[in-house]
Formats: sequence, structure tokens, C-alpha cells
Amino acid sequence: MKNLTTNKRFVKGFTLIELIIVIVILGILSVTAAPKFINLSGDANAATVDKLKQDLATLNKLVEAKTIIDGLYSKTFPGAGEPYTINGDTFTLFNKGTISNKWAGSFEQLLIGDFEYLGNAHYFNDRVCDFSGYCVIDLMNLTHVMAGRPGTGIFFMPNGYALNDDCYAYYSFVHNYGQRTVDSKEIGAVTTGC
Repeated sequence: MKNLTTNKRFVKGFTLIELIIVIVILGILSVTAAPKFINLSGDANAATVDKLKQDLATLNKLVEAKTIIDGLYSKTFPGAGEPYTINGDTFTLFNKGTISNKWAGSFEQLLIGDFEYLGNAHYFNDRVCDFSGYCVIDLMNLTHVMAGRPGTGIFFMPNGYALNDDCYAYYSFVHNYGQRTVDSKEIGAVTTGC
């Protein structure tokens, strides 16, 4: 008699269902994980803007401390401020150790880094920074950037962003010209658009 047993071959591999399951799992992972990796440059820009805010706050504290030591913290300055020198760097100063919110004659001397001065006034809100470091707009009325906010400020945007994009660090104050004093000052960052 003939041997009726057949040779069974075992083929190793994936079935169609197994392949479909793997593809579906990879699709789910790409939908949930990809956005976190795609926005890495935005996260990096937000981090650099936050770091610049911290640098501005540190600079402000150092100037305040120096004016307290020199007995100038409570002094009333003329409307345009007075020149003040620290370590050979001269900049414009108001009471409460407040640095003028101008680039030339103030922050230009105090900040180290790559900065491109764009100018002053609200018509620079939509100008995109095409400089490799930060672009600077000074003497900006805060209401043109942050609705309902009093005072004027200096703004720093990273490469690829305009002020309207909500990715910037800023230093601002409210100046009472009648009494020749700074009523309040603020250092902050907006990173919602980074």
C-alpha cells in the first residue's frame, strides 16, 4: 500500500490579520506620538524665550541691588531718566533701579548675545524676525501687544517669529511722567505661539 501520509510543511511568517493589527498599532502610535516630536522646535523656542526672561529678571535684580547700595533706588529722576554706569556699561536709569526700555543706551550695553534691533513703534508687530538670534522692538506701547495693558516695553522675539505670533520675552514699566517715577515694572514671556 501506498503511504497516505503527506508531507506537512510548516511555513513561518505573519498572517494577514497579524500584519493588519501591527499596521493599526503603528498608526495609533504615530497619531499620538508624532505631534510631540513634530513640535520640538516650538518647545525649543519657548525654552529660549523663558531663558531670556530669566536673564532679564536677573539683570533687573542686579541693577536694583546696585542702586540700593549706591542710595539711588528711591531717587526721583528726570522724565527721560539719567545715565548710570555699572562695570563700565552706561545705560539710562529710572527710580526703583528701573532700566530704560530702550535698546540703544540701555539693553544694548547690558545684554550679551545675538540681537538685531528692528526699531520702535507698533507697526513692527507683524514683522518676522529673520535674524539668527533675537530681534528687538523697543518703546512699544503695551496696549498694541497685550490688550488693556498700560505702560511701554521692550520685546525680544526669536528667529522665525513676529510679535503677533505670541512668542517673545519682554521688559515693561508704567512711567508716571508727572511725578517722574516708575509706578510698576514687569518682566515676562509669552510662549503660547512658539
